[in-house]
Amino acid sequence: MMESSHFLEGHQAAHRTLSNRLDKIFEMANGVCRQLTSLDAKVQAVDQVIDLYAHYNNCNSIMHSLTQLKIYEPVENDEYSGSNSGGNGGGRKRLQLVNQSKFILNLCGMLFMRLNTFTDDYVKHILNLTGDLNSNYNLQRLMLYWENISSTYRESTLILTEFYEYIRQNLPQVKRKFGAFTDITTVSLINFLQTHMGTKFQKLVEVFLNNDRFESHPDKTTSDSFLHTLYCHDVLIDRDRNQRFQEFYFEYLSNYVENEVVIPMDIDYMKKLKKQLELNAKITLSISPTMIEKANDIFLQHTILKPETASQLLEVEKDNIKFHSVRTPERYFPFPKENFSLLKIAFESRGRTFELERVFKKLTRKILKKAHPDLERLFSEACKLILLVSGYPNFGAISREEIIKILGGSLNAMELYVRFCESSIRKVNRDRNLGDHYAKSPSIFQAPLLLEINATVLDLYSRSLFRRAIMQGANSILKSLKDPDSLEHQLINFFRDIYGTSSEFRNLEATTEVILKAFYLESSFEKSSSDKNKFIQPLVFEKKMVPEIYQRGGNEDVVLPHELIDSWEEFMKHFHSIDKKPELKKVHPVYHLQHCEVSTPYKLKSGKSLSLELTLYQTCLLSLFNDYEELEFNEIMNKLRVTKSTLDVVLKSFIDAGLFILKENAKYTLNKNFSPDKRKVKDGKLRIPLLRPVSSSNRDRSNGNVVISSQHHEGHSSQWKQELLKACIVRSLKGESGGLNLPELFTKVESQLRGISIGEFKDALHKILKDKFIRCRNDRYMY
Repeated sequence: MMESSHFLEGHQAAHRTLSNRLDKIFEMANGVCRQLTSLDAKVQAVDQVIDLYAHYNNCNSIMHSLTQLKIYEPVENDEYSGSNSGGNGGGRKRLQLVNQSKFILNLCGMLFMRLNTFTDDYVKHILNLTGDLNSNYNLQRLMLYWENISSTYRESTLILTEFYEYIRQNLPQVKRKFGAFTDITTVSLINFLQTHMGTKFQKLVEVFLNNDRFESHPDKTTSDSFLHTLYCHDVLIDRDRNQRFQEFYFEYLSNYVENEVVIPMDIDYMKKLKKQLELNAKITLSISPTMIEKANDIFLQHTILKPETASQLLEVEKDNIKFHSVRTPERYFPFPKENFSLLKIAFESRGRTFELERVFKKLTRKILKKAHPDLERLFSEACKLILLVSGYPNFGAISREEIIKILGGSLNAMELYVRFCESSIRKVNRDRNLGDHYAKSPSIFQAPLLLEINATVLDLYSRSLFRRAIMQGANSILKSLKDPDSLEHQLINFFRDIYGTSSEFRNLEATTEVILKAFYLESSFEKSSSDKNKFIQPLVFEKKMVPEIYQRGGNEDVVLPHELIDSWEEFMKHFHSIDKKPELKKVHPVYHLQHCEVSTPYKLKSGKSLSLELTLYQTCLLSLFNDYEELEFNEIMNKLRVTKSTLDVVLKSFIDAGLFILKENAKYTLNKNFSPDKRKVKDGKLRIPLLRPVSSSNRDRSNGNVVISSQHHEGHSSQWKQELLKACIVRSLKGESGGLNLPELFTKVESQLRGISIGEFKDALHKILKDKFIRCRNDRYMY
């Protein structure tokens, strides 16, 4: 018993000795921490606060004890202990040397228990100095002085490092189980801080994150050390959601970009975004380099990778494309495409190219819809959209295909382009000051190139030129064709550059020559005619040079006013006198193509008299009312000798315009209170359109109803011709296994049926598709 008692006393004494010495070390650590009487208090270095000599002696004593100390314990289940004991239990027990590792592990437990108590007290002290944690200001203070707080704790626990490292280096079990002492103390500080702060700890983390994002000159040392610690030790931030720091950071970053990042949408958007990404990468790098890629990807997901942002960015860059004068097919000019290039890389690298294509198509539809019906703006926007993606064949083809589709197909695009040319030429002829603007207009010269419009467009342009020659007369057209500075002259030269070898351009040149020849004949007649017979400006064309569409109108005879009859007779004398073989030629008027300018007594606000632009039939009808106050329908028809259908349409046009009144006695009379629609008066002239009837159906004179044809007159032709055209289309596709696109099919059909119009072709094609004789796939027609 005595030996056993002495053993226990010796064991407890050693334990107490080591425990007391350990307590002395923590007392010294407390001495360092007690200096922090406020969050911003300056703390003296360890060697100025404690007696390092005494501290090292204490540590040496502990380590010496660990080396020299031998402790024994009774052997359990010792058979020898009871062999000679009899019944009184007085036998001696055998003792064995205790493995030193057990004692040292026990000592480590003592160390960590005291460390936890020390850290717990320190955190409570810090939070007490901080104040109310519901106050964002106090959390800001905690963040601001974090370096002072953590360095004080680090200095105080530094004196324990030598003792811990001795144990760790000399005992493999400890080395395997525990890491570096600085990691242990850091995790302990964070854990106790989180325990005491509860949900406010998340707010504190956000305060540190916001310090980097919102401050002009963030305290990088303060934020980096804290956030890096959270990342390195994979700290559990939100225990309810089991959310660790990295996941918490990415969620915070996502909310930050979505709600706080505002980059002005202008041409420099990408430059400003790049700066944001650089800052984001720099901040994330201080936490961990491995997080940079994901962090920047989150930034992009909430900016340029959003469809609406990508669309706005494309539109901004489109609007900033600058044009210069381009009149030859070789000259393209550079412009900044950085935004689109970066967008393409961003989408493409993530396998989302299809999304960018969809964004671009949607934007194209929106822009062109907004531009309609302003043709100049429509083609300008179309050109910019193609130039926006130039250099990228894939997107170039997509943009061109989408634009053509929106414009209604290749043929409709050609028709719109010709209308744009007409409008531009008319504006320049009216105001020469606009010449430079349209001569440098990018869309009028680039549309055929960028939209890849083929030479078929020249057939439409030839038809337009012929119509304008009839409608506008020599004064306007001669200037357009002969003046090198005129827009039309420049357009024809431009067409020569890109279509010069085509048969369509040769036809355009032939049309131009025929028109000029007709104007020269008209000019010679004007010089030779008497003043009293200058009522007509005759244009004579060979029938084969007149576009087929203008030959199809019903050339119905009409009784002309005597002034026009006299002028016509005088012109025929002049023609026979100058033509070499007049007996071989038959000249006859084409009434449905003739237009007249008629002066009226109606006054405009400017004081000028209103002039009416009328067809010959309208002019003949109006001239009757120089001699009559009112006339019935049949009286008019008998005096003019026109059909019911023609007279129906002419009267309807005057009634719709308000020029005529149908009285209760079924008689027509001039409206003495006629007031023209000011919006339709241009240059003092009012054009009264003459709609065409579908058929000469019975007329209801009481209400003046007339059946009006579609405004697309080209599509109406006789039934037999329609059937012939349909058969020709089907036959043309039978031998084409890969099918034909619309322009190719039109060209092939036109080569077999000369003189067909685009309208007729489209009507026939639509009917065949509807009857399912052919099909259309990816804009290609197949049998």
